[in-house]
Amino acid sequence: MSKNKTYSVLIISLLVINTLLVGFVVLKPKRPLGKENKSPKEIIIKKLQFNEAQIIQYTSLVKQHRSAIKNKDVKIRDSKRNLYSLLSNDDIAKTQEDSIVTHLGVLQRDIEMLHFKHFQDIKKICNPSQEQAFNKLAKNLATLFKPKDRNPKK
Repeated sequence: MSKNKTYSVLIISLLVINTLLVGFVVLKPKRPLGKENKSPKEIIIKKLQFNEAQIIQYTSLVKQHRSAIKNKDVKIRDSKRNLYSLLSNDDIAKTQEDSIVTHLGVLQRDIEMLHFKHFQDIKKICNPSQEQAFNKLAKNLATLFKPKDRNPKK
């Protein structure tokens, strides 16, 4: 291949790559403003317009809640480890398997009840003018705490 042909192919390739790059930058999905890096804690404080005293109370509630959830998560991990350890036995006792699975269900129920009580406690620190904002927030709690989508689809 001559030098001119090689340079032509190289220039055309670079133009195509640059065009694709510009297309990805221009056509990428837009994120809603204000939601890029805010934690649920920050969102709740902002939506309920907590004052400094309420923020201190709320922060304390969050610490207690996280500690309680962490304890339940440890128990769930231990129970799952016990359940999966049964796979190494050829004669698995069905009652033992059922017992562990039932215990996992109870732990999950406990976690949901902890979440519910946590939001009841948050509601208690709201003043009457914040109750409407809390009720609106309560309708969207499931979406506020959903896991982050690592592979968003278009």
